Amino acid sequence: MLWTARPHSTAQERRLATGMAAARAAEYAALGEQAAAAATGGDPAAALRRLRPELRRVERRDYFPPPERAAARAALDELAGLVAREPA
Repeated sequence: MLWTARPHSTAQERRLATGMAAARAAEYAALGEQAAAAATGGDPAAALRRLRPELRRVERRDYFPPPERAAARAALDELAGLVAREPA
């Protein structure tokens, strides 16, 4: 089943887009914070395995990308670099 809707006005459309972007921004910020925390303690490899799929899940719902998306990707890339430099 597919439900489709159209905004009643341009203002309503903007409010909807702004709300969706804000929700994704919060999720991206949380991912970035978790990646930063994992880089300074805990098990960075395990965190990376957990955070990468979560980032993909958020990106699939991200129709109005906020700047926090790039920051979250950068944080995960930094974590991946740290994991790659760790001795095996």
